[in-house]
Amino acid sequence: MNLPRPRPPPTRRVDLRLCTFNARLLCANSQLSLLMDECQRVKFDVIGLSETKRKEPLTATWRDGSGVFLGARKEDSISGGVSFIVAPHFLHRVRDARIVSHRLAVLEFEVSPQLTGSLIQAYAPVLDADEQEHADFYDNLSNTVRECRSHYKFISGDFNARVGPR
Repeated sequence: MNLPRPRPPPTRRVDLRLCTFNARLLCANSQLSLLMDECQRVKFDVIGLSETKRKEPLTATWRDGSGVFLGARKEDSISGGVSFIVAPHFLHRVRDARIVSHRLAVLEFEVSPQLTGSLIQAYAPVLDADEQEHADFYDNLSNTVRECRSHYKFISGDFNARVGPR
């Protein structure tokens, strides 16, 4: 006798479209405007940006309703800068956006009414940097991950990795 199988209980599925982009240069507002125009072609919830090299931080709502959270580069250097672009439909889920340093930023958001998530955007030192700079970066990254109290943690960015011998 073939009895129908009982259906499993429905599960709540949440799709997140988290992207990362090595911007390389967003110093001028015209460059930011070009990037925002290109974002119209991509389906995303959040884009984490690395190597923005921006002098001043910026938090704004773009013409299309996207949230823009830009961190600044290191004061005495032209390197660094991490940022987020949040899609208009996802902006209401953002709880906090904070720039930890010129190499780390955290975006905290609601995955569902009961669950939270954090996107940690990183921009690691280049391989030619001294060992102490690398150690400081990874210590700061570890501390940032440890301090996040979200249910889900995502780490993305530019880790300046190379394959093979130096």
